[in-house]
Amino acid sequence: MDMIQPIRTTYGRSEERGERKEECSDPHPQRKGHVALILLIFSAGFKFLSDIIMCHAVYAVLCVIQSKVTRYRDGVIIKSAKSPMPKSKRVKIVHLTKVKKKGRSKGDVLIDEVRDNVDEYSHIYLFTTENMRNAAFKDLRTKFSDSKFMIGRNKLMMVALGVDSDTEFRTGLGALGKKISGDCGLLFTDRDVKQVTGFFDEFKVSQFARAGATATKKVVLPAGPLEGLPVSMEPQFRKLTLPVRITKGKLSLIKDTTVCDAGEVLSQTQCQILE
Repeated sequence: MDMIQPIRTTYGRSEERGERKEECSDPHPQRKGHVALILLIFSAGFKFLSDIIMCHAVYAVLCVIQSKVTRYRDGVIIKSAKSPMPKSKRVKIVHLTKVKKKGRSKGDVLIDEVRDNVDEYSHIYLFTTENMRNAAFKDLRTKFSDSKFMIGRNKLMMVALGVDSDTEFRTGLGALGKKISGDCGLLFTDRDVKQVTGFFDEFKVSQFARAGATATKKVVLPAGPLEGLPVSMEPQFRKLTLPVRITKGKLSLIKDTTVCDAGEVLSQTQCQILE
């Protein structure tokens, strides 16, 4: 009895100590519930935010698709608007440069200039042009430096001169205004009639033909070396369908080639060969 008693007391103390240790290991057991609740709230909020972001992303994608998709209505293809939202009235495009419209001021200036020249010069001539070049027209202006050439819109010149007895600016100008058509112009001068008509009857300037012009004669290129032309032009001539080759360092034509016949309408390639 004496030896068993201490063992029981020791066992009982050990159990008591174990219970105390368990009680001391978690003095606040309610904290676990609070932490779990906080984590649950955070996870719910994060999921809510992610859902909102996903909805916005899906909406943006749908807007882009809607701007590119075409709809059919009553058999007619109707393109949807680029943006589903209405345009703001406050958004305005402000141009940094402003260009004034020509309006009728330029036409009025031409009409006034024609009428001033009618009063200034004693003779008016109506001339027509064909295949005109600026260089040749400049030479013509220098030869008639004491006169005035005017080329403008035919309707404006007709308004300036008039087309009948009611609208003509001066007596007899209505008959001249009716003849204004095509590529033409007016010459105002004080020179004698014979001098002016004789000059224009002999005035001709040779120019290279343009596409659409009619050939006046047959042109044949003989076979042989092409003097004065560099060898580097061989690819260009081949593109123009000319039979050429390099012989002894010189560019030469293999055979006789007919460029055009008399009365034939010239093409762009033929005009380049002739030039």
